[in-house]
Amino acid sequence: MTHTIAKEVRSAGERPATVAAASRAPIPGERAMDFELVKVIDRSTLLNPVQLQCPYRTRTGRPLERGIYAVVWPAHVPAHDYDSEARYFGPFRAWRDASAFVRDTIGVRP
Repeated sequence: MTHTIAKEVRSAGERPATVAAASRAPIPGERAMDFELVKVIDRSTLLNPVQLQCPYRTRTGRPLERGIYAVVWPAHVPAHDYDSEARYFGPFRAWRDASAFVRDTIGVRP
């Protein structure tokens, strides 16, 4: 399955966030990045990998569709707030699809 990194939004989720990963790995054309898998539950809230509800904000200010996302931060960002520094890729229908995106695009296994 091939995914592009061009969009911040698309489709729906399947189960609560139980898969998490925090790692540094190369992504084409960018510095090393940190990432997590999360589930967006409404227009302003997501479930982080430890099931805490967290507010989020996108670079564009638009809300994300409900679903599972890979959230990526540049390595130089010290705090992992779900703010305009974060990039959201998804939504994915299943956790395995989000994991495959991270593995295939970022190059590490979540």
